[in-house]
Amino acid sequence: MINDGKNENGVKIRFDGKGTEFGETHRLLPQSCCMFDIDKMIGSAFIELEITRQNIAYIEYKTNFYSENNKIEFKALFELKFKQSYSTNEAMKVKIGTATFAQIEMAKMLNCRYFFIIATEGKSPFTFYEWIDNEFINVGILSYQDNNKKEMINNFWKQIKLL
Repeated sequence: MINDGKNENGVKIRFDGKGTEFGETHRLLPQSCCMFDIDKMIGSAFIELEITRQNIAYIEYKTNFYSENNKIEFKALFELKFKQSYSTNEAMKVKIGTATFAQIEMAKMLNCRYFFIIATEGKSPFTFYEWIDNEFINVGILSYQDNNKKEMINNFWKQIKLL
């Protein structure tokens, strides 16, 4: 049941009714798992990044909204790809100056983890690769049915140690 612009988990829903399945499923995590998407980034003269509907970056952070210092801890930067493709495979080569390279550098600056996620035509299952020691490591697959989304994403977040 949706109440006051929030889902049954007490998390704000998108005001425009749009977004990705991944973003919608992320809203089933605890309220402390906050996330925002990056629609467009422009770097210096070396790079220009524009993220489209099929390639979307998200940053997950945790904060204590009720503490006096309101400290934010960036947990992860996610690059979501619509599907496995030639361009997806090329992006995973992390060539200097590419969007993937820039996002990994951003994750380092934010002191957070970097995940490259490949969806299945934009939907579950989602294959997660984490950038560890200068290479992508397959850390698991988030797969669910409509009736167990919340349980499966919470279990997967625990498995990859984000929860």
